[in-house]
Amino acid sequence: MTRRTRRKHAEARQVHLTLRTPFAPTLEAAVARLYEVCGVRNVSRHLQVCLCPCCMSEEMRQSIIAAPNAELSEAQIREYSNSAHGTVDFADDLIALLPRYAELLAQDMSVDYNDSDEILWRFGAALKNGGMPEPVQEAYVAWGRAYFRHAAYAEARDLDTALFAYGAMKLLLSGGFSAPEVTALLHEAVLCKETGPWSTSWLCTHLFLSRRAVAEAPKLGFIWTSGLQDGAPEKVLDWFKGPEFHAALEQAMLFDLPDERLVVCYDVHEWLAANRKSN
Repeated sequence: MTRRTRRKHAEARQVHLTLRTPFAPTLEAAVARLYEVCGVRNVSRHLQVCLCPCCMSEEMRQSIIAAPNAELSEAQIREYSNSAHGTVDFADDLIALLPRYAELLAQDMSVDYNDSDEILWRFGAALKNGGMPEPVQEAYVAWGRAYFRHAAYAEARDLDTALFAYGAMKLLLSGGFSAPEVTALLHEAVLCKETGPWSTSWLCTHLFLSRRAVAEAPKLGFIWTSGLQDGAPEKVLDWFKGPEFHAALEQAMLFDLPDERLVVCYDVHEWLAANRKSN
């Protein structure tokens, strides 16, 4: 690598989230840690993207190469997401881009044009295929945990944000997080004394909206999946059908939730009960 692509800023990256939750400081620290282990630096001149008329221009590609990762705009990251197809041969470029993706997601900003839940799948592939050094893996997992907790709390408190636990769950699964890691976060969210019933009711809302797709095509309708995930989405779906979520659901149904939240909890309770009987 050239000295330019390996350039690091002497000062640590300062990250500040406008949306404040009890988990915001941890998430800010997690993003800063990713910059620390990945470096504030440029991607290589070998950056792989599709240069067809529908994807990216060479001018845009060169602008991404020229900018340190911390200075890449939301638009540049979205252009990369739209134009980088398949896995990459040069995993170091993914590692350079990872902190900026994590920072923008933490700030509730868009990192692709379709707001896809699959956007971290290239990083998940690098994680599963050994393309992510151990310090980066550890920082990435810590970021994922903090991101989920921040999103779940914000949703439960109806804060002004598009972040929500179900979307964060799908994002982490596409990013290579294991079923035990994800279900542990879900379990923590629904059992929280302060916000658990609210988190349960919101999870029910998203789960109920996807119930038909779950029944007809679990791999496509419930959570994005790939062979890299070793059945993780199906295992998470099993958690929703299992005793832990059932107990949280019954607790939420006794809580003083708004009527529309209680209705969806009852609907999901009946749907899951029928699903268990049919199996």
